[in-house]
Amino acid sequence: MQYKFSVPMPDNVEEIIKLYDINKEIEKSKIQNLYFALPSSCPDNTGFEQLRTRKNTIEKLEDYIPHIEKSLELDFDFIYLLNSPKPFLIGSKFFDIQLEKLDILINRLAKLGCYKYRVSNAQLISYLEKYYPNVEVYASTSFEFKSIKQYSNLIEIYKNIVEIVPACDLNKNFLLLKSLKEQYPEIVIELMVNEGCINSCPLRYLHNLSIPYIKSQEKLTDPDLTFAYFTKTCNNFALKNPYYHLCNPNIIYPWEIEEYSKIGINNFKLVGRNEDKSICSLYIDYYKTYLKGIDSIKNIENVPIRIFNHYLKGEDFEHTVKQVKDLLPSIEHFKTQGHLCASICGVACNYCEECAKKIENLKL
Repeated sequence: MQYKFSVPMPDNVEEIIKLYDINKEIEKSKIQNLYFALPSSCPDNTGFEQLRTRKNTIEKLEDYIPHIEKSLELDFDFIYLLNSPKPFLIGSKFFDIQLEKLDILINRLAKLGCYKYRVSNAQLISYLEKYYPNVEVYASTSFEFKSIKQYSNLIEIYKNIVEIVPACDLNKNFLLLKSLKEQYPEIVIELMVNEGCINSCPLRYLHNLSIPYIKSQEKLTDPDLTFAYFTKTCNNFALKNPYYHLCNPNIIYPWEIEEYSKIGINNFKLVGRNEDKSICSLYIDYYKTYLKGIDSIKNIENVPIRIFNHYLKGEDFEHTVKQVKDLLPSIEHFKTQGHLCASICGVACNYCEECAKKIENLKL
């Protein structure tokens, strides 16, 4: 069994080739999918994306076609992200323009043989099913559903969904994941492995809603009225107790991957699309390290543990995998107790907090 991974598509051909080269160096996994959305600075974006990236130069859709073509040439699947959960602004004079841009995008990508879209708006899923029946819908994690019935209802209503990415808070809820896989064996379940958002973040869905870039926000005198508020608030909260965040059950470490294969889940996602350009190239190395760690724990024993957490990779943690691995929350705990986390964490169970204190007290 080979694990299949999705990673962001780089915006230059050289780094796409580097991802291809990684596949030559790893044994148990394969980077299969590259996902992408046009940046907020691109006039061809549709407004149905979560516009997490921005460039100083104005580039059009056609400027990215060579990158997509190279990805396909190297046998990667391409997934375009229409993953904003924002409701349709029917009364807006720009809504018809959005639909026109969407039509241009879908038809242009279809000429390349690309039909896969990550979506997190139920109306948009219905619209795609009605007007673009050849499109394959991959349900985004931005639905942020937390119960099996929410996912089963979604799948029953929208028959064009072929894959779902559950909310990262469910990563250690083995009972729910196993039940969902048993109920819908034909649906692919993909899990995010390095999403560093705080566990059970009360702002995550609101953050997703706020993402589409509005240039006028730069003129607001109070920065807390912009979408930057959410990242700032979560970062400040998480870094008050970084050791607990290191034990964040959202994170799936490389040595834990095989436990998901046992319940029929073999698809995973590495995040990093919204990072500053100055460190984006580092993600190629991070991805390689993660995948080499799946091959053998010995490959990453001396690697800083922080790089496996999207929010902590830039922090000043000197702890290595070898030093803290046995102190981190055990996957065995979650295999039997993970479904209880939503009900008793911090009240009847302080397991992760206790693990965090052991790491904090560790003398290096």
